[in-house]
Amino acid sequence: MSYPGAMKSPRPQRVSALGPSGAHAPGWLLHGLCALALVAMTACSDSDSASEIAGPAGSSGHPDAAADASLDASADVSVPEPSLEAAAETTVEPEAGPVCVPKTCAQMEYTCGKAPDGCGGVIECGACATGQICGGAGAPNKCGDNPCQVRTCAQMNASCGIASDGCADVLDCGGCAAPSACGGGGTPNQCGCLVKTCAQMGLTCGEAPDGCGGVVSCGQCAAGQTCGASAPNQCGAGSCTPKTCAQLQVSCGVVSDGCSATVDCGTCTSPEVCGGGGKQNQCGCLPKTCAQLGASCGEINDGCGHKVQCGSCDDQNPCTVGDACQSGLCVPGNPVECSTPPNASCYETTGTCDKATGDCSYAKRGAGTPCEADSDACTGDVCDGLGTCVLGAAKTCTTPPDPGCYEPIGTCNPANGVCSYQPKAQGTACDSDGNACTVGDACDGAGLCIAGALKTCAAPPNTTCYNATGTCNTSTGACTYSPKPSGTACNADNNACTVGDTCNASGTCVAGAAKSCNSPPNTACYNATGTCNTSTGACSYTKKTDGTSCGTCKECSNGTCGNAPNGTDCGANKCFYCSSGACTARAVGYQYDGTESHRCCGSPRVQVDISANENHCGGCGLNCATGETCQSVSATTSCSPHPASTSGRCTCDSNNECPTGRNGLHQTCRTSTPYANVCAPSTAEYCSSGEAFQNVSGCPNYCYYP
Repeated sequence: MSYPGAMKSPRPQRVSALGPSGAHAPGWLLHGLCALALVAMTACSDSDSASEIAGPAGSSGHPDAAADASLDASADVSVPEPSLEAAAETTVEPEAGPVCVPKTCAQMEYTCGKAPDGCGGVIECGACATGQICGGAGAPNKCGDNPCQVRTCAQMNASCGIASDGCADVLDCGGCAAPSACGGGGTPNQCGCLVKTCAQMGLTCGEAPDGCGGVVSCGQCAAGQTCGASAPNQCGAGSCTPKTCAQLQVSCGVVSDGCSATVDCGTCTSPEVCGGGGKQNQCGCLPKTCAQLGASCGEINDGCGHKVQCGSCDDQNPCTVGDACQSGLCVPGNPVECSTPPNASCYETTGTCDKATGDCSYAKRGAGTPCEADSDACTGDVCDGLGTCVLGAAKTCTTPPDPGCYEPIGTCNPANGVCSYQPKAQGTACDSDGNACTVGDACDGAGLCIAGALKTCAAPPNTTCYNATGTCNTSTGACTYSPKPSGTACNADNNACTVGDTCNASGTCVAGAAKSCNSPPNTACYNATGTCNTSTGACSYTKKTDGTSCGTCKECSNGTCGNAPNGTDCGANKCFYCSSGACTARAVGYQYDGTESHRCCGSPRVQVDISANENHCGGCGLNCATGETCQSVSATTSCSPHPASTSGRCTCDSNNECPTGRNGLHQTCRTSTPYANVCAPSTAEYCSSGEAFQNVSGCPNYCYYP
């Protein structure tokens, strides 16, 4: 593949004074061309700066190329031509502008492959050492151990010029349509155009093309002067006649009319574009490069009706053969087959292809691998681990088909290395199948061991927590028995008073908890805890003592709760008694114990001492006034009778403070001595119902229960 501008020598650009058709330009046009040439040199200087920025991954075109494009554009600008025949064939040598200096591989720290030189050319930076890959260091044109992925112009965002493919080669990313130039806008490998000012072009009046397809206004002439009279867009004396696109021989774009204005000469028909052929304001087709077309091989249409040769097909992998170009792309061929080792005995039959050289390498088989070094199959030849088969020792025959029914030492056949063995006599004990669970195995005299009967396993450690049938161990002949599942019922101790005896999944019967006897026939007349019979597991309970209370007016009798005897006190309050199993109140005034003053009073009945109770003083219902006390009759010691704990009298200050008897009359509050200020009844009518009256001569009377 050829690269435009590759290895081009820097040179000053020369502008021809010939017009677009090759005719000589007039003298006044030469002045304009010189001015435009100077502007072009300025543009070259700018382009050169852009090219200096470009690195290995994508540089701008050579500055000379940019200068050529600018000068061609200047030469193509049509201006008024008073007398084409008068123009002399002349060339104008502009001042030399800055020149792009190509960089070396060392300056760019490149160690291999092809690379852009920064000025539109290509330099060679050598090859990598064996086993290394150019671009394998993670950067283009640098040797390393890793594979390198080639990139396209599109992947590098390069639309023109020479750029690195990211590995070991360069890509031609195409040219630009005039007035654009590669790097002309200041971005390497991008088409662009640097707009020129009137001053840069030496123009002083009117409108003029800015060199990039636009128009720039350069002002007006002084009074009495005409723009274009002496040269396009130059003030001078005289007149100026504007020219048409046809007169200027321009087919597209905006150009100067040769005076003070511009004229739009239209567009081009696809695939041609304005400036596409490299001539500004002329329609032409800009051919695409192989890189732009995404092609790496074969002959491809360049988009302008011509063919471009994109090279031969080679995937750069020596380990593939038959690479083929398909639609401009190189399709790798079939892998190289590595199947011819130095020898098949001590080398692996399948090898590996070296991608750097295409050579096949084969792994050596390990030392001790069997091989054949002579014609005797009874020698144990082996590989030495270095690829050579070494003669071994004589083969010993010590592996009979069945050691049980063949003799242990055999004979080797040198033709095939096969050992033969003599069978043992019929009836010789053997093991037919390596199964210790067959008994009575014996040889048949022809080398075959005949199996005996199967061993039975029917004697578990215990039948309670083991399954009855076991399994024979083929290695030892021992019988093993599986335990019954955890929780299986059993009897651990022959004690009916333990409950929940179960197997523990390990063959052992574990005793359960002691049986609880806590459910007597009834809890009223039987003790709550009983005794378990270890033979039967039955619980027995003792009866409570007859007469034990089993409820109000209830008592136990031979384990049964029945009515308590009639007249029995109902609990602690002796003023109630049992009657047919029910608790009944005793009569008012009932003496509930051996003390005469202890009586049952009130409703409900309460036990009171009528010798000291203010609410029942001397009898039930005889209550003392508030603040008064009930005084025992035994306090009147000088009176007779005055028995102790018989009855009582209320103290008083007036008759109203004394209790009333059966007739509702107050007892009398004594005022005489002895023993004044005590209440005394006059008759039995002043006593409670059921009481008797006791008259005490000369002393306070009292009521009592006879």
